[in-house]
Amino acid sequence: MKISFFIGVMHTGGAERQLIYVANNLAELGHNVKIVTLKNGQAYESLLSSEVQVVNLSSTSSLSGIIKTYSYFRKNKSDLIVCFLYHATLIGRILGTVLRIPVITSYRNTSYGGYWRDVIIRLTSLLDTKTLSNSQKAEERLCLKCLNKSVDVIPNYFFPDNLGCALTHKQDKSSFDWCYVGRLAPQKNLEQLLYAFKEFCNSGTANTKLYILGSGPEEDKLKKLSAKLNLEDKLVFLGHSYDVRTTFEKSDAFILPSLREGMPNALMEAMYFGLPSVVTPAGATPEMIQDGANGYVSNGFSYKHIADSMLKLYSLDDNARKSMGSLAQQYIKFNCSTSHITSLWNNIIINISKG
Repeated sequence: MKISFFIGVMHTGGAERQLIYVANNLAELGHNVKIVTLKNGQAYESLLSSEVQVVNLSSTSSLSGIIKTYSYFRKNKSDLIVCFLYHATLIGRILGTVLRIPVITSYRNTSYGGYWRDVIIRLTSLLDTKTLSNSQKAEERLCLKCLNKSVDVIPNYFFPDNLGCALTHKQDKSSFDWCYVGRLAPQKNLEQLLYAFKEFCNSGTANTKLYILGSGPEEDKLKKLSAKLNLEDKLVFLGHSYDVRTTFEKSDAFILPSLREGMPNALMEAMYFGLPSVVTPAGATPEMIQDGANGYVSNGFSYKHIADSMLKLYSLDDNARKSMGSLAQQYIKFNCSTSHITSLWNNIIINISKG
């Protein structure tokens, strides 16, 4: 089957990485797979299978993107278009309908970045042949229940490519150290994390650090806030790196304070590594973390809520935290294996091909 994955730009985001994983595994099953992008972007090229071709349409505006996409798919007709992220989803849905090509949209988040964007996504979902999501929360937020528009939930792939096989956990117990992995962007709610960490330090846990692995538009702002809160000796900005393992090995727990999420790759990696986690109730995180069992889900998004959950986790003894981490690891191994996720995708594609 000729399958075209359609996306705006291949940035270094979680959705883009998942697109690569899906494309690679479907190509391995014998499908003819291409990735079509509106603009140039070379993220995750090292992960891309040689069986998957990337086509860059080099669009310079929304109008040129529509024209070039129409021209491409009219000349190179696919059996199926799979859309990722906002602009590609809108263009793909409309052109798929015009050109009579089946369209799958894969929701990667609980919101597309604003009220009107979400309304447009809900309304145009009627043009999909099939709508998928990586979380139940996105299904609830973005589908049109009133028109019986259902969404199939397929979790993210997980590949322990950044972690290796043998997992070596932190041995030094003289301090209790946290880590965050991800973009330094507004939706990640990192200002509240810094205030929560300050609260955590003020509770008497003086011997502690917070490692922040990632880069993004809020980096300078967060460094200034760190200085303002007198956290410079406890808060370590590590910059961008694909080597998450090194950060996990020197951490006791993982924290994700996001306002919006899909099914976050960084949380999956931390869970696979066996780190207990504190998360906010964003996207699929409450589906992945069962509060009090394999981590803690805060009651809200403010620094007070986040700090309360941090202190709950810290108050446990080492064996209880190890047990939490073990349950988190089991969740990832059971729900996100390559064979399981590939089978779910392939079954949907086969059903579409049968009409």
